[in-house]
Amino acid sequence: MKNVYEHNRIFPLFYFLLVLTSLSAGSCKKELAEPGCDASLTPVVFVHGFLASGDTYADQVMRFQGNRYCGERLFVFDWNTLGGAAGAVPKLDAYIDTILARTGAPKVHLVGHSAGGGLGYTYLSAASRAAKVARYVHLGSGVQPGPAGPDREIPTLNVYSTADLVVPGGDINGATNLKFTDFDHYEVATAEAVFSAMYSFFQNGRQASQTDIVAQEQIKLSGRVLTLGENVPKAGASVEIYEVSAKSGLRLGSAPVATLTTDESGNWGPWTARKGIFYEFFVQTGTSGDRPIHYYREPFVRSNQLVYLRTLPPAGSLPGLL
Repeated sequence: MKNVYEHNRIFPLFYFLLVLTSLSAGSCKKELAEPGCDASLTPVVFVHGFLASGDTYADQVMRFQGNRYCGERLFVFDWNTLGGAAGAVPKLDAYIDTILARTGAPKVHLVGHSAGGGLGYTYLSAASRAAKVARYVHLGSGVQPGPAGPDREIPTLNVYSTADLVVPGGDINGATNLKFTDFDHYEVATAEAVFSAMYSFFQNGRQASQTDIVAQEQIKLSGRVLTLGENVPKAGASVEIYEVSAKSGLRLGSAPVATLTTDESGNWGPWTARKGIFYEFFVQTGTSGDRPIHYYREPFVRSNQLVYLRTLPPAGSLPGLL
């Protein structure tokens, strides 16, 4: 097979290499209904790190959904990490305003990983913006002089790992600090134990009823097509989905089982997948010079609203050059 860009978990390694080499605002996702969820829970906004995207938090979002969080209370903010935090702050502010208006909630919880933690602290440095956030989680990001907020008033959970070779972590005076010794940089955002800590922090000490990703009978998938690193939405992109052999990865038929087109924000789906099936996602943007990309995914066990299909940006950009 050619043009294999990502096989489920390969991206964290690629992301790690890009960080070492160099060291659009998010949209409200199409939510997937979760039976029995609690629509009164405070919405959570997740902010990814350098050269990453919202799917950093795919596993954590599914874990929250398995603990009575509705899909419409869980949001990711996709931003151009090459543009710096200053330009992203007003976009994050507008995004949170949209969430508050849409949900009717008085505040959100905010989570930032890596460079997203720097953006989180910058965002919360102004009183008008800090007033919109109930609690803040700082994941695998730099040590700060105190909790977030202009007066250090935002309750802050700081999670770091001594095995993180990308961003040296440490305790933040006045924050709730959680140190791990065996998580790499990406695992500080994605690990099951980190979910447990975030859930308890948001729920005033209450423990999650389960930390596994809970399987579902009906699996609905949706996501976005964005450029790598810059997170520019690719409107009108074609997403062809094929069933493939578990042994060889070869397509089981000549025709796709689904052909979807992204909207103006790069969103595709929802689409209903079959349990136990390996899938290939073939992405073509329709833009001259863009490379078609093939993704190969292991079987999905539950609905996932964060199936991202990144494309390679133009060669003039840093990710495109690499």
